[in-house]
Amino acid sequence: MSRKTRGSKRYEKARLKVAKFSYGMLRKHAKLKDTRTDFLHKLSTEIIRENQTIVLEDLNVSGMVKNRNPPPSPPRRGWGWVGYQI
Repeated sequence: MSRKTRGSKRYEKARLKVAKFSYGMLRKHAKLKDTRTDFLHKLSTEIIRENQTIVLEDLNVSGMVKNRNPPPSPPRRGWGWVGYQI
């Protein structure tokens, strides 16, 4: 878009194309976020309904991230939110 002349038809066409792409990506990220939170809500509800006593362990996530061979990305899994919701 930087090479297009402002106000021209081609500038508007390029601007709309970029806006459409950006909006689509935002929607995909929002849907992914909603899917994750929905799963976490359902999981925490199921855990609470099925168990009488719940014990949570406090993990050193920053130490796990610094590990040379870490497990598959613990911060992105969202397990901290399950403990928070319980």
